[in-house]
Amino acid sequence: MTTPKEAASQKLMPSRSKPKLRVKIWGARGSLPAPMTPAAMEDHLRNFLLEFMERGHKTPEEIETFISEIPRHRFGGYGGNTPCVAVGTESTHLIIDGGSGIRQLGYDLMNGPC
Repeated sequence: MTTPKEAASQKLMPSRSKPKLRVKIWGARGSLPAPMTPAAMEDHLRNFLLEFMERGHKTPEEIETFISEIPRHRFGGYGGNTPCVAVGTESTHLIIDGGSGIRQLGYDLMNGPC
């Protein structure tokens, strides 16, 4: 017979037969639900090309050197999908906070289970 204390401690100990919980966060990059507009992307690219020329670069071979000199934070800009969190086991799926990142989750679900 199991004592109440033993029963309580067994509930706290993980069982090997329990399914593993998986959490995946989609679209946690930014708080704006859209990437740069085409006009903003054109301006961004134009500024890079002007800077390439201002640094005295002229040939295609110098592109890699130029890219390596640019700080990484200048490449991405802001925006992207808002968060979507998927929690699940092999047989159960729960979507929490279906922000615009849910689109990428949907593509993944069409390819098979999470």
